[in-house]
Amino acid sequence: MLRIARSAAVFVSSAVMAGAGVVLAQPASAASAAYPECWVKKESPYTAAAGCVNVGTAKYRVTTFCIGPSGRTWELVGPWVKTGVSRATCSSNQTAGVYGTPEFEIG
Repeated sequence: MLRIARSAAVFVSSAVMAGAGVVLAQPASAASAAYPECWVKKESPYTAAAGCVNVGTAKYRVTTFCIGPSGRTWELVGPWVKTGVSRATCSSNQTAGVYGTPEFEIG
């Protein structure tokens, strides 16, 4: 399993989507050519999301930390997916939000 944060990516594509906070990144490894381009972002104050293209048989998911009104934090992971977007929502009633920078895992 490979976990990548936007700040830890060695190669960042020049395709940064303006205003959306989306970064396309390659994994920092010798086998980076074997992995697809992936993105991870904070979709809203309460939801983090990640997606990849051309994953073949690999799966990926978003991971993030949440913070509640009392200041308690916890890690939340989205579902493993092979296509589409993995999302993790800290709170459906807007009482807890995404804390820090979301990451994604390829496994």
